[in-house]
Amino acid sequence: MTVFFGYGRVSTDIQSTENQRVELAQAGYQIPDEFWFSDSGISGKTCATQRPQFGILLFKIRSGETLVVSKLDRLGRDAVDVMQTIRLLGDRNVKV
Repeated sequence: MTVFFGYGRVSTDIQSTENQRVELAQAGYQIPDEFWFSDSGISGKTCATQRPQFGILLFKIRSGETLVVSKLDRLGRDAVDVMQTIRLLGDRNVKV
């Protein structure tokens, strides 16, 4: 059975990541609550690895598991950060 982890991020505390989770569900990814991680009030300028919930996700996700996001920009502050995050996950044999 494939284990899917999900991650969402919004920039302000008045926004919600729920729409990102709904998008993933509509794409066929049913992500249990214990595998859903989201950061609220975190600027896109903050590196993914410095975000609290993303850090917990990195601790929990294991080789062979899959991380899904609604958009790649959820994974980093710019193209370089996104690529570094994907490379970090790839080096750990985590699919994105």
